[in-house]
Amino acid sequence: MIHRIITEGLLLAGVKKPGIVVHSLRHSTSTFALLNDVNPTRVQKMMRHHHYATTEMYVEEVQKLLEGAVTQRDPWSLAGCIRVQGYRPR
Repeated sequence: MIHRIITEGLLLAGVKKPGIVVHSLRHSTSTFALLNDVNPTRVQKMMRHHHYATTEMYVEEVQKLLEGAVTQRDPWSLAGCIRVQGYRPR
């Protein structure tokens, strides 16, 4: 049911990009939360990830996004945001 609602909404909005599925929204939600300084443990609980390693993949992706943003744009714009709150690399 949710899949149908989202698909219809995308069609009504004129979005024709293939590959946008309900799971994409889960991925976007996790990424957006981490980009907005939500603690990874909270994201793990919110997304109901059984293992922290699943959430850690998102944390590492966000780290790369932030590092890339600093090197590609104004190096001062994200200078204080390079570390995701509560994340300790293994």
